[in-house]
Amino acid sequence: MSSPIKSRDTALEYIRNTAGVKNLPEIKEVVIETQLYSVYLFQAGASAKTPFQAVLVEHLPAAEPKVTLLPVKIAASATKIEKSKKVMDSVHDHFAQAE
Repeated sequence: MSSPIKSRDTALEYIRNTAGVKNLPEIKEVVIETQLYSVYLFQAGASAKTPFQAVLVEHLPAAEPKVTLLPVKIAASATKIEKSKKVMDSVHDHFAQAE
């Protein structure tokens, strides 16, 4: 099973190499880390007003991590509850589509 630190590293690598993000972002916030998946928020721009984007890392046992850039942008001024709700709705939609 992947550790949360390994999942973060996987997420950052994906963001930098695949998601088309030119600046090298840092994970700004951990939304959730479970044994099966993790979700992190990052800002692609240098400005503190740049909207957050979310990346989902599925780290199932005995499988390579799968990383997905979630189709959600969250205002930098959003509260923690607003961020969590938008991300969880997007994660729910992601897993519902996978079924």
